[in-house]
Amino acid sequence: MIRGILKEYSALLRCDGQGHLAEDAARHLVNLYQSGINDGDELRRLLFARRY
Repeated sequence: MIRGILKEYSALLRCDGQGHLAEDAARHLVNLYQSGINDGDELRRLLFARRY
């Protein structure tokens, strides 16, 4: 689930999934998940709402 959300996000930003933005996004997703948010739609909403 997290991997799929990260792929969507990377495609939107047109980054390859290996760069600085992708690493920050992955870290943020994992932190959200570990804090108890395990709904894919909510994770997606929070990630896509984040500003870099």
